[in-house]
Amino acid sequence: MKEKITNTLIGLLGILVIWELLFLFVNSPVIPAPIPTCITFFEKIPELLPHTFASLYRISIAIFISLLIGVPLGIFIGVNPHADKWLSPILYYIYPIPKVAFLPVFMLLYGLFNTSKIMLVIWIIIFQIILSARDGVKQIDPSYHIYFQPFSHR
Repeated sequence: MKEKITNTLIGLLGILVIWELLFLFVNSPVIPAPIPTCITFFEKIPELLPHTFASLYRISIAIFISLLIGVPLGIFIGVNPHADKWLSPILYYIYPIPKVAFLPVFMLLYGLFNTSKIMLVIWIIIFQIILSARDGVKQIDPSYHIYFQPFSHR
């Protein structure tokens, strides 16, 4: 534990030294001075906390909804060859599209508040959950698929 703390402190000190050197040598307003920046950050923590908690709320809701939808859908696709044949190409077609491109659509559909942000985070992570669950189920010996009978088409 002591070694872990020492390594963390050395890493933080190294980052601060590199940051200070960049500040001194680049001499540009793009790279702020590290010490005043850190002081300002700690002074602004009370102002930043509500925003941090709002973001954690949105992320938690989005992860919960993504798991609620993605895991059963991934299991269904993994045990049902017909569903895999029809849904996997759609997933692979939509997956590489930059998710931030959907933000204006979500803002138009759901407004500027939490719902559009939650929908964007769901859209970002649900594909990984669906594909991971599908691939995980495909790795299971088919003799165990009896436990997934409500999902399978056999």
